[in-house]
Amino acid sequence: MLQALDNATATASTIQVLMSDGGGFEDDGFGRSCLCDCLELYEDAADRLEEAVRVFVTKEQRETVKVMVSAAMEAAATCEDGFKERDGGDGGGGHMTWTSPIGGENYKLFELGEIALCVSNMLSSVTSMSF
Repeated sequence: MLQALDNATATASTIQVLMSDGGGFEDDGFGRSCLCDCLELYEDAADRLEEAVRVFVTKEQRETVKVMVSAAMEAAATCEDGFKERDGGDGGGGHMTWTSPIGGENYKLFELGEIALCVSNMLSSVTSMSF
């Protein structure tokens, strides 16, 4: 979960750099709009993951942890989907014509979220067993 939080925080910083004048990201405005949306999504994801870590450490409300991690995963998917909308959602008729400059980070957050959910599920199973 901490790695997912680190990823979300680092990605939000990366987006801020890309959106800055010296960030090297040039487009017709669509990409910048997507990045702005992604920044908001990643800042929210970081907040949710931070809270998920706090709740996880207290060993209470395990279901809350799952909801928060899932929401962070959804933020990554939503960010990526925003860039796909440029070509009407079809990726340019089957050919990728527009790519997210943070696609790798989106993928990593989603994967780290899946790992966190697996660990949380395993711990919930173990702690609910009676011996």
